[in-house]
Amino acid sequence: MRRQALERLGHHTLPVGYDRFFQLYYGVVRKFQWHLRIGPAVTRFNQMIMDTVRTGAPEMVWVEKGMFVWPSTLEAARESGVKYFVLYSPDNYFLRQNSSRHLWRGLPLYDIVVTTKTHNVAKLKEKGAKQVFLSGNAYDPEIHRPVPLSQDEYKEFGSDVSFIGTWEPAKESCLEAVAQLRVKLCIWGNRWERVTSVAVRNASKGRPAMHDDYAKAICGAKINLCFLSRLAGDAITQRSVEIPACGGLMLAERTDEHLSHFAEDVEAVYFSSMEEMCQKIEYYLGHEEERQRIAAAGRKKCLTAGFSYDERISQILEALKIESVNSNV
Repeated sequence: MRRQALERLGHHTLPVGYDRFFQLYYGVVRKFQWHLRIGPAVTRFNQMIMDTVRTGAPEMVWVEKGMFVWPSTLEAARESGVKYFVLYSPDNYFLRQNSSRHLWRGLPLYDIVVTTKTHNVAKLKEKGAKQVFLSGNAYDPEIHRPVPLSQDEYKEFGSDVSFIGTWEPAKESCLEAVAQLRVKLCIWGNRWERVTSVAVRNASKGRPAMHDDYAKAICGAKINLCFLSRLAGDAITQRSVEIPACGGLMLAERTDEHLSHFAEDVEAVYFSSMEEMCQKIEYYLGHEEERQRIAAAGRKKCLTAGFSYDERISQILEALKIESVNSNV
């Protein structure tokens, strides 16, 4: 999504992904390389970065997460003429699955380190980042938009209450309470095979909702739940913006960051306990006009408040004094 936003802003991008290198290996060999951040997949990935730098002569190298990018690769790219290095992650840099020794050793080499987590800013500076940029969560206007559903699609994506996200114990507890309301609950995401609740397992679709299916799952739901990850320490998340951008009614955990983005009971609905969450679900399922009014206002806020990736990335480039046209990334 961020690469496509750079393209829309007038930049030519040369994508290099590590997935294809890890997919060459199976089982314990892949896990070994992934968890230890070493091995032929990591080496080939870094070689491909340098091959692309040498042949494409980019002005900027934009790194997502950066767990597998060697500091020596960044240094060699700088010597080859790259002017700017950006490190971006929508996740918590300080969780083990999102970090590595490569990332921390290379952190001072980036011209700007972007985080969407307020509590990461000071920590990243302490780790040696030259400049830390706090960017708001964003939506992709090509994906996160109202999508009309056909009758067949509504059978697949229609629900009273929907949740999209990865399993965590706290989320399962909340969704078990929702299931007790006897509403049509749909759950999309990974790791839901771990659930112990039969009702929650029955509501799980057994797969994530991606791209257009993601928008359809939101648009097909009367109410979209937005839980925050306890593991990541979130006060707001990507879905906090993506749900309203799709024109869906968002029922989210009440936090200061949520309240600063969307006015309560005007652009989104909030809860602070499972009891309040269930009360809000029952109320808004019975008040369609209010539900639609709040959902429409939430989408309008996304469109007018600069929440799109295009606008967020423009702010990052502005911080680097880069014009949004005619450069290679």
